[in-house]
Amino acid sequence: VETARRANPVTYVAFDLLHLNGKDIIKNQLEIRKSTLHDLIEEGPHLLYGDHIERYGLEYYSEALKLGFEGVIGKEKHSPYLIGVRSSFWTKSKGSQTL
Repeated sequence: VETARRANPVTYVAFDLLHLNGKDIIKNQLEIRKSTLHDLIEEGPHLLYGDHIERYGLEYYSEALKLGFEGVIGKEKHSPYLIGVRSSFWTKSKGSQTL
């Protein structure tokens, strides 16, 4: 496990908060949930806060693909979290892959 940890370090990116202190906050707007999350976590080498990027979506998407990520998910900042439902609040943008 130690060898694998060194060879493939893992970083957790916290990007949403659905429950806090036993309370369900799913219906709160995304920007409120993210603000609460930001106030709660202390970033470190293996824990990052997934920020909400506005107005630079295309640039962010292009950079994510250059770095080898599968794509990005665009979320409306006022959206609630809808369990098990595909909604127009969130849009997944994936890059194409060649086999």
